[in-house]
Amino acid sequence: MSQTFKRKISKIVVSCVKEIGARISVIIPTLNEANGVAHVIREVRRALPCSEIIVVDGDSSDGTPDIAKREGAKLITVTKRGYGAAIKEGIRKSSGEFLLIVDGDGTYDLSNLEELVKCADQNTVVVGCRFHSKPAGMGFVNFVGNFLLSLLFRVLWFVPIKDSQSGLKLFPKKLGLTLSQDGMEISTEILVNAKRNFLRIKEVQIPSYRKRLGGSSKLNPLRDGVRIALFVLKQRLTR
Repeated sequence: MSQTFKRKISKIVVSCVKEIGARISVIIPTLNEANGVAHVIREVRRALPCSEIIVVDGDSSDGTPDIAKREGAKLITVTKRGYGAAIKEGIRKSSGEFLLIVDGDGTYDLSNLEELVKCADQNTVVVGCRFHSKPAGMGFVNFVGNFLLSLLFRVLWFVPIKDSQSGLKLFPKKLGLTLSQDGMEISTEILVNAKRNFLRIKEVQIPSYRKRLGGSSKLNPLRDGVRIALFVLKQRLTR
């Protein structure tokens, strides 16, 4: 393959990524993520300069909203607590044809975000997979919990997925409008609804899952893990 041909292919790919990027709304749910939110917004903007960036804040007390506005993100403040509640509000206020959700704590390495975008279409959910090695930003309990929940989802829904609980997902807005969960279960609900609507689920390995840039995790491993497992079982048994 000649260098000229390779350059032409590269230009086509870059053009496609930019075109899809302009149709993406990036939703970043936050609660006291002052140390990480600016970093996340900048990483997104480097990869997807034409995307709409929405920070949905759960009434932070550490200056997160001011930082988000200073970085040029669209800010939405919600009083109803819950990871899923924040994401749903962001979806309602978004203008994009596609939705990308990512945490605001800086744990997700977004340096290959273009790889996720290249897979985007109206019939696909793209998941940023963290499990090519033990993630640096994930403790042992969370690591085991994520493994077991992903295994449960694989067995019950026949999807060969390694990281069902990833907080980095890209999917069409039409799917986002079907979501109903207010808690951490929404990450699994995206996949369940994708299966029910005959959408493909594709995983793209991200370079790394890093330690948090300050703040504290909002995930309660035992409580949320049990709720997610029960949600997966209930959804499989009821329909």
